[in-house]
Amino acid sequence: MPNFNVDNVREVFNEGRNVQRQRDEEVRVAFFVDPTASPEQIAALRTAFVPELPTGLIHVERLSESGLVTVLPTTDLAVVVCGDNNRALSACVRKVLAADVSCVAICESALDAPKVGSSLEARGRYGVVASSQTKHMCLRLAQWIVEHSDKSVAFAANFAFVRDAMANKMVDDVSFTNGALGALKVIPGGDFAAMVMNEAKLALDVSALYGKPLSAARAAELVWVVGAGLCVRGVMRQISGHVPVADWLLRGVAAWAGTELIGQAIVTRFQSDEEFMVMVERIVARAAQAFANATGLTIPQTQAQGGGAVVPERKLLEQA
Repeated sequence: MPNFNVDNVREVFNEGRNVQRQRDEEVRVAFFVDPTASPEQIAALRTAFVPELPTGLIHVERLSESGLVTVLPTTDLAVVVCGDNNRALSACVRKVLAADVSCVAICESALDAPKVGSSLEARGRYGVVASSQTKHMCLRLAQWIVEHSDKSVAFAANFAFVRDAMANKMVDDVSFTNGALGALKVIPGGDFAAMVMNEAKLALDVSALYGKPLSAARAAELVWVVGAGLCVRGVMRQISGHVPVADWLLRGVAAWAGTELIGQAIVTRFQSDEEFMVMVERIVARAAQAFANATGLTIPQTQAQGGGAVVPERKLLEQA
């Protein structure tokens, strides 16, 4: 059995507070818009970059023929919306990168991207998102922000289109870590507790990302995550004991897959914005209905509040 102690619990809740501080950080986004840029792209960006928190600050500036723009040193991201003014766009991007600010150029084709020179591009602070489809453009922009920004959690908290990409990155990172722990097995039994604690911290991280900060309401979710983690570890241990060759590989793959499955279940729960216990009741009701249909048994019924008629549990859930 895993060896859990007070320090493990304290570590989990400290992680929740840490992510809460990250999501509350201020983010400043500057838009430099070419007057000849695609109206569809401009409209999509305007919709995507509506801050949900007061810590999200937006600056919009029309690009002039000279390309001279005002870049504040506190800017976290500059988005250059490209059109036909290639010379002005290149000058704008160079000015942004010279101020040591991350910059993304939005254009319909990679051929339209501003040319700034290999030395500036090599710094890793400049990216190009080229797409004529606005949905694809937003997905690629979100991925770039998650991979390159120092404030990716704050960006995800402020702008909904970044949130899913950030949550999936959190899940992938923890899955990789747990996969390595499962494969290495440095301390017998120690990996067991470490992997479950990583999954519990992941649950708090994702909940904070979707605006559900650390609270007593998270207790049921943590219990579910820990229980699911223990079940996955138990099955993994039983299977690996019967595989004489490359059991380390099986342990690693099973740990990665188990964490990925639990993580995606957590993300799906917050994407649906449904309370955890309501979701559990709905799943149980559907499972009971499927079992009844398969076996011909009668579904248990629940007395309606107020002494009314007896109503099937499924109906009560649908009316809630």
